[in-house]
Amino acid sequence: MKMTRFPLLILLFLAFLTSGCAKVSHLQELLCLKAYSEEKESQAVLVQKQNEHFERLLQAVKHGEIGKYPDQKSVWKNFGEPVFKTKVVVAETSYQVWLYRYTTKLFGSSKVYLYFDYSGKLKIYDHSPGGTMTPVIEVAHVKK
Repeated sequence: MKMTRFPLLILLFLAFLTSGCAKVSHLQELLCLKAYSEEKESQAVLVQKQNEHFERLLQAVKHGEIGKYPDQKSVWKNFGEPVFKTKVVVAETSYQVWLYRYTTKLFGSSKVYLYFDYSGKLKIYDHSPGGTMTPVIEVAHVKK
């Protein structure tokens, strides 16, 4: 009986030893996959947060409350970083334009363009539902 256990123990030991080697030999790949998975989770959280900020901005625009955020600092603080920034000239006046939209919906969704003057004050906004441009509307700043 002792002789039959010995080959079985050797076989189990070899199986355990070789399975461990497989894990060790692919450890770098396994760690890379783990990091990729964790990165995807953090990206999903970031996308959700940015979309929530955009929803709040849309509500402010739709309810005429965008004037409560009179400058770049207050807009950034309340709605986060824009998707895109550029400089444009409209009627011989230079503006910095910030574009906000849903993070993953590139086409056919609402967009909000905020126009800031050289001192960083919000002067004009444009809400383009469905991705079509609407006339630029002057901001009516709310008095505090």
